Amino acid sequence: MCDINNKSNNKKVYNHYVPQFLLRHFSESKKSISMYMKNKHKYVLNAPIDRVAGCNYLYGKSGKFEDWFCEIEGQASKIINYICDTKKIPNNKNIKEFIYAFFLISETRTKEMADKYTEFWNNAIKNDVKYAIMTGNSNFNGFSDQDIDKIRISVNIPNLDLVKSSIQISKYIKDLKMILITNDTDVPFVISDCPVVKYNLFLKDCINSYGWYHKGILAFLPISSNCVIGLIDTQIYKIKSLKNGRIFISDEQQVYELNKLFALQAENYIFFNQRIKSEYIESLLKEPPKINKFDYSKLLITNLSVKSIKNKINFYFLQMKQPPLKGDHYNRSELYRKKIILSLYASKKGYKIDKKIDYNKIWGNIKKSLNVKEE
Repeated sequence: MCDINNKSNNKKVYNHYVPQFLLRHFSESKKSISMYMKNKHKYVLNAPIDRVAGCNYLYGKSGKFEDWFCEIEGQASKIINYICDTKKIPNNKNIKEFIYAFFLISETRTKEMADKYTEFWNNAIKNDVKYAIMTGNSNFNGFSDQDIDKIRISVNIPNLDLVKSSIQISKYIKDLKMILITNDTDVPFVISDCPVVKYNLFLKDCINSYGWYHKGILAFLPISSNCVIGLIDTQIYKIKSLKNGRIFISDEQQVYELNKLFALQAENYIFFNQRIKSEYIESLLKEPPKINKFDYSKLLITNLSVKSIKNKINFYFLQMKQPPLKGDHYNRSELYRKKIILSLYASKKGYKIDKKIDYNKIWGNIKKSLNVKEE
């Protein structure tokens, strides 16, 4: 547990993966918050903030990782409180760099990411066993599919490696335009157990998942009932009515579209102001999340990716500068932003070779060999 407003609090059993100070910005009482559980279709009017968006010993039993998060949250709370009060993002370069890092840290510290990372290593070991059996390794004689399926390992503090990597990645996303979206309607923003939400209009119909390095990436972090920080790839999108880094939304339908995206991204829990009724949350979820996911296990490939929502979301404040990509696959020179693309290659020679590869043909052959039908 980490409560930056309670300096005498030494309990570290229950680790919050969405900071309590952030949840308070969506609460009427600052002590409780409304919550919707997707798996149970259950609405809770007043859930204690100190008992939601967390789980026991997520960050280990020593408390050191939790202490580090407390320090990060202490700095983040001052910055975010300032943004919510003034309705503007500070121009200070160091503060902006901290916000970029906070986006990545907030994404990788969640329980969903911990579960995905543990699943990644379990799948990697299972694939190693399958490969060993295929190559005739005698150590696995008599292993059945059921035996392989029963293999289970646990990862000590699974978020640790992810958070470390995220801090390194943050320097590659500073080309994304940071904006503040201010909600001037009577309908509050919501937040979820996956508070950082990525979306990509440019690649929505092109690839199975999209990440921070891709062209057209959009990222959002709700920080209060009426404020969202956005990161926008301005090489792909023109931001309408942007003044001093701010957009003011007075259309409830645009709030609905953003809330729909936040709700679809949620793993299980959606959190919101007590003024929002259950019917509104259920309307956000009436359309099931569209997630196109290729089964790489058939190729004995283990991959780790964040959920990519493919539902149609309308952004009235954005205009695309070029048509979206469509198809199965593209070489990296077409998919990734120019400012970071060379960092993905060991040399310029490798970059030039990759530009000549017909990835559509390769991907088509893989699908054909696996009898995967076109969607």
